[in-house]
Amino acid sequence: MKLVRFNFTIGFLAALSLPFANFANADEARKIPEGKHMLREDAMSSVQLMGQKGVMEKVPVEGRSFKEALRITVKEKCGAQWDVQIAIPSTMKLSKGDAVIVRMWARTVSAENETGEAYVSGGAQRNKAPYEKPVWSSYSIPREWQKIEFGGISNLDMPADEVMLYLHLGQNIQSLEIADLQMVNLGANVPKNLLPRLNLTYDGRKPDAPWRKTAEDSIEKIRKGDIKVMVTDADGRPVEGTDVKIRMKKHAFPFGTCVNAAFFGGEKDENSPDVKRYREEFMKLFNCAVIENHLKPPMWENPKLRACVMNALKWLKDNDILIRGHTAVWPSERNFAQSWKRIIGYKDGDPKKSREELVSSTSEDNRKKLYDAVKDHVTEIFTATKGYCFQWDVINEPYSEHTLMDLYGDQVMVEWYKAAKLADPGTRLFINDYGIVMDDNHAEHYMKTIRYLLDNGAPLEGIGEQGHYGQQPPSIPKVLKTYDMLGSFGLPVMCTEFDIDSSDEEIQADFIRDYMTTLFSHPSCGGFLMWGFWEGAHWKPEAAMLSKDWKQKPNYKAYCDLVFKKWWTDSDGKTGKDGTYGVRGFLGDYEITVVKDGKTKTEKLKLVKDGSAIVVKLDK
Repeated sequence: MKLVRFNFTIGFLAALSLPFANFANADEARKIPEGKHMLREDAMSSVQLMGQKGVMEKVPVEGRSFKEALRITVKEKCGAQWDVQIAIPSTMKLSKGDAVIVRMWARTVSAENETGEAYVSGGAQRNKAPYEKPVWSSYSIPREWQKIEFGGISNLDMPADEVMLYLHLGQNIQSLEIADLQMVNLGANVPKNLLPRLNLTYDGRKPDAPWRKTAEDSIEKIRKGDIKVMVTDADGRPVEGTDVKIRMKKHAFPFGTCVNAAFFGGEKDENSPDVKRYREEFMKLFNCAVIENHLKPPMWENPKLRACVMNALKWLKDNDILIRGHTAVWPSERNFAQSWKRIIGYKDGDPKKSREELVSSTSEDNRKKLYDAVKDHVTEIFTATKGYCFQWDVINEPYSEHTLMDLYGDQVMVEWYKAAKLADPGTRLFINDYGIVMDDNHAEHYMKTIRYLLDNGAPLEGIGEQGHYGQQPPSIPKVLKTYDMLGSFGLPVMCTEFDIDSSDEEIQADFIRDYMTTLFSHPSCGGFLMWGFWEGAHWKPEAAMLSKDWKQKPNYKAYCDLVFKKWWTDSDGKTGKDGTYGVRGFLGDYEITVVKDGKTKTEKLKLVKDGSAIVVKLDK
């Protein structure tokens, strides 16, 4: 089953949204009245497109009960989601207490956002001020054809000539197809619990899914090693019967999150309870961090913010945290430093220029100035952060952000990588992009870009897969296939920005468990980072593991159960006749404590894949 996301409007809405109609039992299904159709029989022929930034066309459909669909494309970024919308007039009134269900088939063609899904808000709405929405929902659209239904109980009366079915489509630059739109009035006195219930899932979720055994076998092989502890007396003779405690302290595998530098770099009050808790939870949960925004060009050129991020880098390094740099070049004008924008003639508030406008309006002299400014920035930021970051994203999202490549050609990417490596030879250089699992076209472009960089001498040393997901997580087999594909270059693949933006906390928890297990089992995966952990500092608040008041959500428990229980090694035992005690453990840092005749000695050990041994000599 495909997963479709729904957010519910509070106030006028009492709605349920679902990919398929599911009922508690057959009796309940029979209790639902057939209802009356509120739209004309040829409703799809009466669809009105509103907004100058959208286009609509009919397209043929094969292999479905419907033969054609409407393809709506949002061509430009909109200021509001209703800047592009479609509307169908109703043929009947809406009364307070009426139960209404909206149905449609839909699929995403393309979408310029991290999840690769088109987003829609829609339902029954008054066609004039105050534009009440008695039945309304927001949802993401999967890539494959999916039946979508949502319903609600109206709490107002509305005459027929004021009722319309609206779909707001201006959330992103996106293209989607819609077919068989219906709006059905079931009448009054229909209990809300009899409306269809949401049932979300993804392929590979079942406890007995075949991939699980393979994953466990792989984890045992590639993420663990043998620990051998030998205890001797002061003269070097083996000591039998010594108590040995093996305690894991830190994973070798990077488990991390993006962090807001303001919480570590002095921008926020260190005595604030939230700042203290943010730091505490971060240190408890993670061994790796990526700076969320402060290393991006617009913030880096601000002296105050630069000082903040340098303080944050020092704090993280002093606390033995692995650090990823993000991002040196985000190559479209909307992500330029302000000084770069001024070079090519942008003023504050100017709309984005088309590729043709940009190429034609930028003089040769200004092109040279911009070229130098970007390359100098790469050298500067890699020099300034030298010794802090074990990895750096040189380029971010080249599929959708490519202004600089439009101006200078793809070779300019190679030059940025060479400049970065020259400035900081010790950091590993990555590329980073979204939508690789969900969008085959995006993935194909990414593979070609990586191949181009390698073939043309760029010192590219790692691949980032962002891992942003909406309400429809991908199948686990698709995730495995994607990592096989990305791993074919022989470079480490990092999940760099994971989140699942869903109000369904159960599926959030299950998917983070299965996604992390899949990646931890894959030999090409070099680490897992999420894009935030606390609702109070998260770009997608519903995706967080900790609520605004620091309560643990189910995905928090799922994460901790893996990282600090299932994939954590603590062991107690006694040495044998040869003075040794051994165990197989997860790679990382350990404390080894031996106790004999009331005497205790503790040593540190780093477990590597080929195994690690330590000799603990007891004092006389």
